[in-house]
Amino acid sequence: MNTSLFAVDSNIVEATAAYAAEALWKNICKHNSTAPVTHDCYLKLFYLQGRELAPRDWTVMLDEAQDADPVILGLLERHKGARIVVGDKYQQLYQWRGAVNALSRMRSDSEFEISRRAGLAACRRSRRLASGE
Repeated sequence: MNTSLFAVDSNIVEATAAYAAEALWKNICKHNSTAPVTHDCYLKLFYLQGRELAPRDWTVMLDEAQDADPVILGLLERHKGARIVVGDKYQQLYQWRGAVNALSRMRSDSEFEISRRAGLAACRRSRRLASGE
């Protein structure tokens, strides 16, 4: 027995949500838009326009790389100059909002395991615990 007051067609809800999201995005992309724009919006627009973070002869540094979202990762990968990526793969906090661990997705010429928060013995022990050893 269906006890809900309203029968909801999930296809209609999905189509309506997609239409509304597309209309909002088109409005956000307008030059003089009055639509609400967050950091995520203008960063994604910057990325979709094919723009680059900095000239090739600049070094780009990303801190907290374990919490980079796909747009930030894409901008970093697009940069043709030197890149420094810093973070702690065991402190990834923003997966719930689409963050990806840039540390595991980028090729590295060198890797350092240094912490200014704790001594070397504590860092080694925490790494062993985190890896299940």
